Amino acid sequence: MYEASAADPRPTRPIPVRGKRPPCRAVDGARGATGIPYALAAGCLGCWGGDGTDQPDAVQQAAVSDAGMDVASAPDADGAKDAADPFGATERFWIDAGVATANKDGQASLLSFQVPAGTTSVEITFDGPAATLLTLAELSGPDGRIVVPKTWLAESKSPYRCTVACPNRIAAGPGSAAFLVPNTPAASAGGGAWTLRAFAFSAQAPGTPLAVDATLTVGVHAVRRPDVATRKGRIDLNLCMSGAFGIGADIALQHARIQDALSEVRTLFAGARIEIGAVRVFDTVVPSMIVQHGLGADAEIGDALAAIGEVPEGVNILFVQRIFAVTEAGAVPVLGVAGGIPGPVRPGGGRRSGVVIGLELGAGQPDVLGRTLAHEIAHWLGLFHTTEAPPASGIGAHDAIPDTGDDDVSNLMHWSPAAGSGKLTLQQTNVLHGHPLVGAGSP
Repeated sequence: MYEASAADPRPTRPIPVRGKRPPCRAVDGARGATGIPYALAAGCLGCWGGDGTDQPDAVQQAAVSDAGMDVASAPDADGAKDAADPFGATERFWIDAGVATANKDGQASLLSFQVPAGTTSVEITFDGPAATLLTLAELSGPDGRIVVPKTWLAESKSPYRCTVACPNRIAAGPGSAAFLVPNTPAASAGGGAWTLRAFAFSAQAPGTPLAVDATLTVGVHAVRRPDVATRKGRIDLNLCMSGAFGIGADIALQHARIQDALSEVRTLFAGARIEIGAVRVFDTVVPSMIVQHGLGADAEIGDALAAIGEVPEGVNILFVQRIFAVTEAGAVPVLGVAGGIPGPVRPGGGRRSGVVIGLELGAGQPDVLGRTLAHEIAHWLGLFHTTEAPPASGIGAHDAIPDTGDDDVSNLMHWSPAAGSGKLTLQQTNVLHGHPLVGAGSP
């Protein structure tokens, strides 16, 4: 169970926690040392996709759809349901959209689901076999609005991501994948009937994805959030300490490096009208302090995140000693990895439910812990890189959010930010506020 701080107006209730962990402690979201300037090291901040709550106080429930699927609030870890945001402005609904079975060509049958009227954003989640990559073959919203065109897989060189061809950018995920709509101004949500088709493939041979058959479950969070372009938001954080460099839950919030990082996260997200609420700490036993990042079945990020277990709802942040990716040039250090873009919201956690941060500093490497943490949280809440890592010559692909500049290293979501990077634009801010984990902030 956990204890809510005096600054946290949400009700306290027990949450089951696996293993022998000390109680999860909620800490005043206003606490933290004053941030210090950071010089940023060059290098990609890692993410999945190959590029890279509100506690209930009143239950909300939608009607059963015409197709016979339950459209209801989501069960939480202890059986409670999602509800209106305690500040009175946000409603979140859980839709069990059923099971999709992909054939030997990787294509599943069309699946339809209904979301409540007035929905402002949706997050669709696929869960399937751990070694199988999952993505959307097509997605259409109410009135037949095309969100992911059914032609994109045939026209694309890679099923890992759809950027230019899709009004709403998507990325595949291994074993679990989530898709936030909208994540560009070209897309929109809305209540009514939605239709999707899933696609499953294997990444055992790099560069040669192979369609596979698979069975996956499909869930949807629908969010009804008025005034998304002006209102404040709030996220809670779960700091999961592996014991790397001797930093456990008992000292994490008094450790100067963690304090400075949290202070910088607060400052950067304040610019996007998102406040940091409760900060809770756990001791977490991980399979290894050194974690490999990748899309293949041998990747260890999912194993590390699964070790977190059941914790109160919030952005899970797992601190380990070191993260690395295996490339043709050998092992390359990675500063941080998000479990998904966006990350899936589900009771009980899972292999994609959070971000992993490496605490190790290389020789001469500036300490950019706060900037890395903010970057990976923003990935998990739905933001892609504004500009991807470039090919051998030229500039990497740019995102589909119009108010982000080409190769703008001052943006927090540039693949390799410069000193002082931390800008988030208005349209990026609107994407963040669409994630179902972002509750209402202070009036």
